[in-house]
Amino acid sequence: MSWRRVKRLSNAARPALAITRVKGCADGWSLRWALGPASSEPNDQQATAPAATAPAPARASGSRWQKVWEYRAVAIEVRILADKGDDRGRSYELEGALGWLGAARDVHVMSIRPDHDRGHHYHEHKREILIVEHQDRWRLLWDEGNDSAPQSREFQGRGAAMILIPPGCSHAIENSGDFELRVTGLSNIAYDATNPDARRRALPKSARESGSSGA
Repeated sequence: MSWRRVKRLSNAARPALAITRVKGCADGWSLRWALGPASSEPNDQQATAPAATAPAPARASGSRWQKVWEYRAVAIEVRILADKGDDRGRSYELEGALGWLGAARDVHVMSIRPDHDRGHHYHEHKREILIVEHQDRWRLLWDEGNDSAPQSREFQGRGAAMILIPPGCSHAIENSGDFELRVTGLSNIAYDATNPDARRRALPKSARESGSSGA
């Protein structure tokens, strides 16, 4: 479920002028042009019209072009990793991971035993990447905001998956197989025990199935 928050450029650093209903996982600025009321204050909003990739609309008298920043939702993304290993063992490349994360300021490694799970929380500010190495069945549970319907995806067999988790999305990993899962986590904000940034929001086991992946 998506939402947007609108900000406009001014002499100050992009003050918020309007907010629509805030819902969903929050991540990603985009920029567009819009017409607004004229102002006698010279600033970068009184720039030229957008680049002529498409005809610009007529500008009404007393209006000027403004740069409008939009903050849009981005849902959890799952990428199945290709095994590029050889006789020595498995090997996976995390293509695009650091570009999406920005910086890896916290790294942790964990395991999940059969019939156990981890998670059932969301992060207020940090982005997180989870790399799950598996040999049997497991399930990913998630939502896209407090009012969104929980979803799930089941995985089977041997392989690895990379999960990109923006702020605001609750998530959990459930081991429904017979072997331990190995999970590596990377975050763009260092862990702070006095302010762990994780807020609990439990996900039901009856979450809607959103697909499955085989070995």
